[in-house]
Amino acid sequence: MALSPRVSSWVSALSVYRDRRVLAILVLGFASGLPLALTGQTLQAWLKESGVSLQSIGLFALVGVPYTLKFLWAPLIDRVPLPILTRWLGRRRSWLIFAQALLMAAIVALALSNPGQALALTAVFAVGVAFASATQDIVIDAWRVEILEQRQLAAGAASIVFGYRIGMLVSSAGALYLADQFAWPLVYLAMAALLVGSVRSNVFMARTRGYPSALEASLAAVEDGTFGRAFSSGMAATDCVLRAVLRPGDHIVIPDDAYGGTFRLIDKVFTHWGISHTPGENRAGGEKKS
Repeated sequence: MALSPRVSSWVSALSVYRDRRVLAILVLGFASGLPLALTGQTLQAWLKESGVSLQSIGLFALVGVPYTLKFLWAPLIDRVPLPILTRWLGRRRSWLIFAQALLMAAIVALALSNPGQALALTAVFAVGVAFASATQDIVIDAWRVEILEQRQLAAGAASIVFGYRIGMLVSSAGALYLADQFAWPLVYLAMAALLVGSVRSNVFMARTRGYPSALEASLAAVEDGTFGRAFSSGMAATDCVLRAVLRPGDHIVIPDDAYGGTFRLIDKVFTHWGISHTPGENRAGGEKKS
């Protein structure tokens, strides 16, 4: 039986959630929401059960400061590659997996601490969890925009919020339920183990650069084309165009009044690529008078 046009449109709209990139964002949302309660209400319940004073428990609210200050190291993550990992996985995924590995290690360390006897050490590990979690959030926010097409951005936003809420429920209500059956260290170790699935999905995801950014997709739409490319400068665009049309062994003639940056690009860069050049007089404005 054929579906009505209205039902067909709904089915077509919902099909975006089957895309593996959107599903990956859902998993990342879960990983983003999971650590929040582990340094919040779940940790407070553990501290209270361990006999920590209410005054000390109140001070643990400061553990969440890294979430507020993450803008300080966000530019570093955008610009600095990680040795070996970036070459293998790409910039975004390398930072994401590094942050998640750091996060799991911090949660395990927090699980093995004893707040009743070494409260300061517990606080240090809790700050480590918050720092690693905030770093993970920075990468997720950037990667989500880069890997999704423009038509998938709304679905991506919905997926990451849904995953985030599920992660928070697991690490709050779920962790408290488990704490009624098992010791607190086992509960926190179980929470750390849940992040393994997120790391695994990220390792097998395609590299970011395989997909056009939302800006590039918008440029293509404006120009009524099938593809667009965004450049950080005019020189970057010139470099891309020349590399597309030239091949090693080619020879080009450039006007003697060429823009200095363009001349340096050809003279200093393309010559090492096997492109030779000859400066020529620009006669577009007519013959020069003696």
